[in-house]
Amino acid sequence: MSFKIRRRALTRRIATALTSLGVVIERTGKSETFDALIERRYRVTKRENRPFFFLQIGANDGINHDPIHAFVTSHDVAGIVIEPLPDVFEKLCHTYRRYPHIEKLNIAIHNNADRITLYRPDPLLSKSTGVASVHRHHLEHSEKRTGVGLDGVIPVDVPAKSAAAVLRDAQIEHVDLLQIDTEGYDIEIIKGFDLEQWQPSVIRFEHGIYSGTSTRDELLGALIRLYEHGYSVAMERVDALAWMQDDIKRRR
Repeated sequence: MSFKIRRRALTRRIATALTSLGVVIERTGKSETFDALIERRYRVTKRENRPFFFLQIGANDGINHDPIHAFVTSHDVAGIVIEPLPDVFEKLCHTYRRYPHIEKLNIAIHNNADRITLYRPDPLLSKSTGVASVHRHHLEHSEKRTGVGLDGVIPVDVPAKSAAAVLRDAQIEHVDLLQIDTEGYDIEIIKGFDLEQWQPSVIRFEHGIYSGTSTRDELLGALIRLYEHGYSVAMERVDALAWMQDDIKRRR
């Protein structure tokens, strides 16, 4: 059985399980849907006469593999961008050096620990930036992108905070966009995020089901939790997208 067939079968099983619980999975065009949602939410914040606030966990250098760079740099927004790798963080700071309303944090996000070990391709061997994971084995699936196998992966010790601590420190009351790309820890962040307190209007994260960093049950649990908090959910090939329908249509 080919990988494509297995992948389709797995997608059908997840969709069937969610449908039995009343969750609707939508097949959508990736960039069109995501861009449309955040543009619509942005217009709501303008009507409310307040800045659009985003939290980006795993921001890389702010350009490469960044789905919100164009939006952030072309709109009047405020946000926090988080990147744990020191050398990549320097590039991130340079990218947003002229954006005073964007706070840059050189930490990892973890639900419990204040320091963690990340695994990354050795920057002396790879030209790819921003690829780092709490799971060493996850880098197996990134070899084509990084050009480095597991023998070229090195550990990096970095400081960490929970997403809740970051938002409390910044005195944030509501998150308009929560963007997550952590190479394998996304589901755990979703599980630990206080959806009732900060009620992100739009959430996007890597579900990790095809790369093997998340199991079917882990993904199902995360999607059910989102559904129970009032989110509509769309599954993309690599990412999952969730949004509060009312938040992107009218005032909160």
